Amino acid sequence: MPTGYKYLSQEQRYKIEIMYRNKVSLRSIAANIGISPLTLSRELRRNKGDRGYRGKQAQSKYQERNSRQGKALKFKGELLYCRGADTFRFASRTDFIRSFTHCSSRQS
Repeated sequence: MPTGYKYLSQEQRYKIEIMYRNKVSLRSIAANIGISPLTLSRELRRNKGDRGYRGKQAQSKYQERNSRQGKALKFKGELLYCRGADTFRFASRTDFIRSFTHCSSRQS
């Protein structure tokens, strides 16, 4: 099985649909497509509709979820609350002690 995370392609979703309708076991489907059985289980749970699992519908749901998702934010530092100033301050890890001291000194 591959390591790391990859998105399922539309072709893989169609293969899942065909094999799932033909009552092939989840482990066999996963092995045939080259994904983990857990990934397959999640795919079926997330994208099953009223009429069962359909590849086209699963791809549409994936694209809809993906379009709603915003860009991931990277947080490299500490967010400090300065009680005296009643504000939040952002400080890098190297400035953490200095900023904390600065915030603390404003309290008095």
